[in-house]
Formats: sequence, structure tokens, C-alpha cells
Amino acid sequence: MVILKKIFLYIFISKKKIFKPNRRKILIYQKSGSSVILHELPKNSTEILSVNGEEINIYILLQVIIFKLYLILQPKKIWKKYIELYIATVDPKIIVTFIDNNYYFYTLKNKFPKIKFMAIQNGYRFYKEDIFGFLKNHKSEKNPLKCDYIFCFNKYVAKLYEKHIACKTIKLGSFKNNLTRIKNKKNSSILFISSFGLNSSKIEKNVIPIVSNYCKKNNIKLLILGRRPNIKEVNFYKKLRQNNDFKYVYNDGISFQNSYKLLDQANTVVSLNATLGYESLGRKRKTIFLNLNDRKLNCKSYLTFAWPAKSKTNGIFWVGVFKKDKILQILNSVYKMKQRDWNNNIFPKFKDIMNYDYGNKIFLKKINNLIDEL
Repeated sequence: MVILKKIFLYIFISKKKIFKPNRRKILIYQKSGSSVILHELPKNSTEILSVNGEEINIYILLQVIIFKLYLILQPKKIWKKYIELYIATVDPKIIVTFIDNNYYFYTLKNKFPKIKFMAIQNGYRFYKEDIFGFLKNHKSEKNPLKCDYIFCFNKYVAKLYEKHIACKTIKLGSFKNNLTRIKNKKNSSILFISSFGLNSSKIEKNVIPIVSNYCKKNNIKLLILGRRPNIKEVNFYKKLRQNNDFKYVYNDGISFQNSYKLLDQANTVVSLNATLGYESLGRKRKTIFLNLNDRKLNCKSYLTFAWPAKSKTNGIFWVGVFKKDKILQILNSVYKMKQRDWNNNIFPKFKDIMNYDYGNKIFLKKINNLIDEL
């Protein structure tokens, strides 16, 4: 019933394309994140395959229905055939996706062995309800999971991908983070990264007053960077602001580079184990991690700093247990630390957690080499 509902929504709500898709050298798999990849790729050599129904190509859909009519009561299989026919029609040399936790993507190499498949890690990965939980349960020897190249945040997640998928990993860091040059324009503010929508409300109601009171006591400006352009999120922080002093920075979900500029401007960044927090660390920002939110999944990976790297519950700039005194101690210690001390003494020990490659030169070199070879 859920699949039928999705198909109905796809057909009647999605944007329609009538004509046969063009043959292209590069196919971007999944529209989500495609605009980020297009920052680095020539548009006239690229086609986008929407796999979540944002767009439907009528030509491809009709071809599937006509020649696979026997699957009409199996919408999930029809959609897979749609994806396969779309790929065959575009006939790309390379397929790249920004959604590295799309399990089905890693099955396609078996059907198209001559095409080079590339995945770009777009968010910090965890175990439960995330890609590595699904990968652990995959035991099919008949259809092993494959990908030519997976561009990862760090060596720790790369090792996990190599364990479950036949692939070569490349340590790139965050593709989005790499698009924004690091600019050291410091002010005295503290920037708190919202995790709204990830079952963080209770944690933030307890943590933000601690940070807010510290800032008020020390005459420090506190900013809270929104996570999504969501009215519920706006209202949550509006209500929370009645008893706390901070400025909420609306995140429109489009101008992602503004978030990185805010990271560069702040004296200290505070994160609840969010991807943006690790991106901040990769930019050499003084960053504090409050690993207190398991997202109501009872999963240790959400409470472990830099998972899947091994780390202690508490560290120089992170805590894994809610203790007000410990939070204040780390907040005060990191805030008052000089940036050069962070750069020279702290950052070198943790630089491998989030690589940084401005302009994604590593990715561009690899994809250009592949195009030349093919």
C-alpha cells in the first residue's frame, strides 16, 4: 500500500518530462544533492536521474509499462526497471551520486559492469537506521554490492565501506564543505548548530540554557544556526528564546555556503554530533561536541565522538554524558583557548576525522581521468 501511494504521488505531483533523455557522459543518480555536484561538473555533459519521484520521464515510464506489463501489480519492480532503462538510454560512462546511503545504488554495478560508479559521502554516517546497519545485513553472494569509487569523509568510514562493498575508497572530506574557502574572520561569538528534527528537542532545552547563561555572564553573543527551513523549527527556538538570550539564524536550505561562513566567523562552535560540527572541525574551527542525543534509537554510534573511530566518552572538546559542570568546563576551556594553540596542539591530533580539499581537486582529477580513459 505504501509503494502504491508513492507511485500515485509520483505520477500526479511530480514534474513531467516528455522526451527521451539525452545521451551523456555523466549521469547523476538522484536529484537530491545534484546541484552540489553540478558545481564541479560541465552541465552539457551531465544528465540527472530522479529516483525519488521529483521528476518522471514519461517516455521511459511508457517504455517500461509497454514491455514489462506483467509487472503492473508490482510497482517496486516497475520502478527498478524504470531506473535501469533510464541508465541504459542515457548510456553514461560514469554514474555519480551524492546520496551515499542509497542501498540500491550499490546493486547497479552488477547490471552495468562497464559503467564507472562513484558515490560521494554527504553526511556523517551512523549504524542504526543508517547505511551501515543495512550493509551488515546484506549477505547475498549472488548479487554482491559494488561501487568503483566512494569518496569518504575520513579513513574510518572508508574502512567500513570497504568491509561491506567491493570498492576503492578515496578520502575527500565533505564535498559541500570543500566548495567554500576557509576565511579566518573571527569574532567573539559562540555558534550553536541546531539538530532540530533529530529527536533533539529535550536535549537542546537542557543544553541551550547552559550555553546561554555562560554567554550572558561573559558578555558573549550566542547564535543558533537553524538546520532546515521549517516553521516548526522556527517556532521551537522562538519559544526557547523567551527565557534565553540568543539570535536564531534561519537556514533556507539553499545557500549552504552561508553556514560555512558563519563557522569561520565564530570563536567557538557547539554541535550535538552533527555533520556540520565535523565540517567545522575540518575547517580548523574550535568545535565542541555534546554527544548526548541517541535520536531515541538506543544506538551507541550516535553517542560516540567521531564514530566509527574509537574514542573515549569524554575528551578535550567533547562530552558523552550530560553533566552541567563538565559542559561548562569544556565550553570555558575551548572558548578561552587561543586559535594558534588549537591549530598547533589540538587540530593535528584530530585532522583525520574530516579531511578538507578546497575545490574538490581530488574528485575532479579522478573524474577527468576516467573520462579521458573511457
